[in-house]
Amino acid sequence: MTLSPAQLEQRRLARTRHGAKSEVQIQAKARAHRRRFLRQAGLRAGDLDVVTRGYLDLYARGLAALDLRDAAEAAQANPRDYWWAYQSVRRALDKLGPLLAARDDPAGGDADDLDLDRLDADERAELSRLLRKAGADDA
Repeated sequence: MTLSPAQLEQRRLARTRHGAKSEVQIQAKARAHRRRFLRQAGLRAGDLDVVTRGYLDLYARGLAALDLRDAAEAAQANPRDYWWAYQSVRRALDKLGPLLAARDDPAGGDADDLDLDRLDADERAELSRLLRKAGADDA
């Protein structure tokens, strides 16, 4: 007996109690959020440097987790996780905004010339984690 792709997807997702912890659902939602962000900003994924892509990925995954928690009403179950996802989205957006603004800076501030030495140790660790995560997702 062979299963249709829809049946396989249903069985793969059946084990999750709610989508907030489902990696498959987070990836799908994050992809949609990433595409929407790029479309609204008038950019293509290839236009972004590695650092900006990492922050965009962090933003999209955090927003996806928030959406799925809202849909499952998981915020009431564990407010600490919800707060963590919210703070993650806020921090990623705080970092993403200046990087995108630097791309459009007519005074010559180009995001491709980003000085990574100005990042503190925590930011470097976070960036390294994001880049490893992005590499694993692309593979």
